[in-house]
Amino acid sequence: MIDLHCHILPGIDDGPGTLDESVAMCRMAAGDGIRTVVATPHYMFGGKSLTEKQLLDSVESLNRTLEREKITLTVLPGADVAMFPGMADHVAREPWLTVNGTGKYVLTEFPYDTMPPQWKEFLLSLLDKGIIPVVTHPERHPWLMRHPEALHAMAEMGVLIQVTAMSVTGGFGAEPRRFSSYLLKKNLVHLIATDAHGLEYRPPLLEHAVRKAAKIVGQERARDLVMTIPSAVVAGRPVTPPIERDGEREKGGWFRRAFGRAIGGSR
Repeated sequence: MIDLHCHILPGIDDGPGTLDESVAMCRMAAGDGIRTVVATPHYMFGGKSLTEKQLLDSVESLNRTLEREKITLTVLPGADVAMFPGMADHVAREPWLTVNGTGKYVLTEFPYDTMPPQWKEFLLSLLDKGIIPVVTHPERHPWLMRHPEALHAMAEMGVLIQVTAMSVTGGFGAEPRRFSSYLLKKNLVHLIATDAHGLEYRPPLLEHAVRKAAKIVGQERARDLVMTIPSAVVAGRPVTPPIERDGEREKGGWFRRAFGRAIGGSR
């Protein structure tokens, strides 16, 4: 399996603080059947932020350590990029921010609790540069949970959607679990990743989520979400998402059906 979104580099962001912790996370991931991890530390434009040298040096150092420890896992470079104005031009100039530095796919995180009014134009600006946004953990985003029609629109644009393994398994509570299930049923999930930050809180584990997803979409499709599709993303190859299944698109429709009410304010 391939984990496309993982905070596993030591001392860079809110992931592991030490190399020993990083190695322990890698050992856990390998034990779960993960063979490739894309290290995706947070990148926030402006101020003190991640640099290309910092990312590549840390990835190289961790891979050398894994080889010495005989842990069967390969770490690739990437970044978890917080949305900012002019991001398309910036990423085009700095392709190291994309998954495995191919310049093709970029993990894109929207502001929590809100969505900029021009979100469609923002995504189109990346697509116009030949860069495909991978929207991260929308199943935990309060605005997107209230507006599932936005995710239908994103998929139609060619944007990829990544949900978190712990959301699928219920680790973030009932609402993200049920919304993840809705998105899976509608073929609006293209990738499942751990978004791991440590050994206990958000651990680097995928297999449990794959088993849960398989009950919804079948074994073959569930494996595609952690093998076939992320393999193409890592290589910078085109991805042909499955055809979206017909379903309710009205605002909050999925939630009213599941809970009998519209979702309230932020969480």
